[in-house]
Order: sequence, then structure tokens, then C-alpha cells
Amino acid sequence: MIKVVICGAFGRMGTTIGGIISKEKDMQLVGGVDIKEGTFFDAPVVTSDKLSDLISSVKPDVVIDFTIA
Repeated sequence: MIKVVICGAFGRMGTTIGGIISKEKDMQLVGGVDIKEGTFFDAPVVTSDKLSDLISSVKPDVVIDFTIA
């Protein structure tokens, strides 16, 4: 199982990729990062100042960055 975190989770591309990943049998969306906290396809979304805590807790295999910064 490939564990994925998406930065820019609530944006257009983040939402699109999140939807695709959530349907894949060999991938698991384990978290997201955006300017607002919330939930994203049943995964926690944190603000960027909490990214290192998220990485430490969910231990993703892949981080996808769709931010504009």
C-alpha cells in the first residue's frame, strides 16, 4: 500500500488527485496540507506549520505538492 499526502489538498488539482487516489486499491490517502484544516477523503488536513507533525504520524511514502507558493 502506497501512503500519500497531498499539499494543496483543497485546490482544484489536489481535489482531483485526491479523488483518484481514494479509489485506487494500492494507494491510501493518509493526509493533506492546505491553508485551512479539515478532512479530505477521510484523511486529516493540517496547515503547513503542522506538516512535520503530520509526516511523523502518518509516515507517507509519497508527498504530492500542488501548492502555488
